[in-house]
Amino acid sequence: MSNVSKVGFKGIWPVVIGSGIGISIHSMLAGVGVSTLLNHHPFIFRLLQLMGILFLTYLGVKLIFASYIKKDAQKALQQDVIGIRSALTLNLVNVRAIILYMTVIPLFAGASIGNFLILSTIHVGILSAWLALIAMLLIKLQDKLQLHQVSRVINALGGFTLCVIALNLLLDMNRL
Repeated sequence: MSNVSKVGFKGIWPVVIGSGIGISIHSMLAGVGVSTLLNHHPFIFRLLQLMGILFLTYLGVKLIFASYIKKDAQKALQQDVIGIRSALTLNLVNVRAIILYMTVIPLFAGASIGNFLILSTIHVGILSAWLALIAMLLIKLQDKLQLHQVSRVINALGGFTLCVIALNLLLDMNRL
């Protein structure tokens, strides 16, 4: 939503495209049995978890710092939006997405990779609709509020949330 506060509705597209590609990759990998491989090699799975936690922390801290930047400096950061590559990376190292496609989706998809792709398409469709709805709501709020203030609040809350999620994942990782 930080993208939307910076560049408007078109800011959701890099997130939708990057996340959609990531979800499709998770689906295809699960469909060809990579989940079985990760289950047999916990070190690789732990490494993926750690990479995801570090990336979430990096993005969270970056957003928190961006929320404290003065208004003039904030204008210079207007081009610093999350692109397709960042959204894709975030999705690929998202531990919850990995676990979802490793454990839950196979229960519904069975052994057919076509079923995995159908479910991932539905997943991307729901994600797109949700992001579009929230983006439209945010754009309506921006008309009533100062753009800079909305952006600062979104950055601070988003960054804090990402850091809390990363900490929670790290604690969960240590419990296993």
